[in-house]
Amino acid sequence: MIFVRMQLERLPYMVFIFAGFQGILGVLLLYWVRMAWKESSLLEKRERLALLEKENAAVYAHYQEMGQAYASLHKLQHDFNNLMNTASFLAGEGEIKKAEQMFADVESMLKEAQDDRSAQTVQSLPSDLDFQNGEG
Repeated sequence: MIFVRMQLERLPYMVFIFAGFQGILGVLLLYWVRMAWKESSLLEKRERLALLEKENAAVYAHYQEMGQAYASLHKLQHDFNNLMNTASFLAGEGEIKKAEQMFADVESMLKEAQDDRSAQTVQSLPSDLDFQNGEG
């Protein structure tokens, strides 16, 4: 009986100790949930970053191609102007046959370029990237 009485006397302390352990476990559980949430958010951010890097690389490659096409077009325009100036100069000097031959050569070059251009397909950004929704 004395043993039961001692146990009953210590019961409030045991309840407090049990409640304290429960509180500690609750805090640890909340901490774990918070860390899991942060890790999940971090993974989502890493995936988003990888997607944005992929999209950025595609856009950069597209602009590189556009820059190369612009440089090529600029060179062709420069060469064409030189040919026209030379042909005009020859015509002005009285060498009409040579000027006509240059104009014929330029005309055939333009027709070849037009045929080549119509045979090629115009390339654009990859269609599998959806820049509006951030999906790829």
